[in-house]
Amino acid sequence: MEVDGGSGNCIHKVDLDPGILWSWHAIEVTTQVPGTQYIVSHGYYDQHNHCVSLVGATNEGGKVRRYGGVPGSGPGSLYVPYHLAVDAADGTIFVADHHNGRVVVLSPALEFVQCIATQGDELKSRPRRLCLDSKSRLLYVGQDDGTLTVLRL
Repeated sequence: MEVDGGSGNCIHKVDLDPGILWSWHAIEVTTQVPGTQYIVSHGYYDQHNHCVSLVGATNEGGKVRRYGGVPGSGPGSLYVPYHLAVDAADGTIFVADHHNGRVVVLSPALEFVQCIATQGDELKSRPRRLCLDSKSRLLYVGQDDGTLTVLRL
């Protein structure tokens, strides 16, 4: 484990392959999940990388698994995934699929589980940020119009 000598806030660094972290990615969050793996959300407004990647720290920064990759609205597709949250208890991944106006649930292996909220139903506008309280089983969804929706899982 490398420790940051500056602020002291960094407790671990992982060198990822440049193919995963290209400069035009809007990487919203990198979250550690059980097993020294990391989840990276790649959302971009053009045709590039509409996906979530599972990256292993021991795999020389190589991409282990990916969900999405081509803009779309069906299972297996994302369209500008802005943000994500990972359940510390079981590794379930929640994705703010911004341009599709929905919150998608993925398994720890990045397999589609379900869509739990959509714009026009549970959401007033497009989801932008997620915050998960694993203990109380609540997912907070911040949206483009400033609305906050709380979902019970």
